[in-house]
Amino acid sequence: AKDEGYDKPRLAEIAQRYYHTKAGAEAALLLAALYLESGNYPEAAYGYRKLLARPDADKIVDPQGLLRAAVALRRANDNKQT
Repeated sequence: AKDEGYDKPRLAEIAQRYYHTKAGAEAALLLAALYLESGNYPEAAYGYRKLLARPDADKIVDPQGLLRAAVALRRANDNKQT
């Protein structure tokens, strides 16, 4: 999906189907970042919330990802999470 120009539907399929794998988590992280960059803050916030709820979130989401998650949650008016 990365080689095909970050195709959102393909990333979404990978993130759903393989969510508990490293590839699925990476796809979910990329998808959340793409939603944030395109201004779809509720979808980005939803994706980051799911990622941060994983037990291995500290291994998946780097500091830049945490910043993006905070921005997405704030812009989506999700005050209880920020």
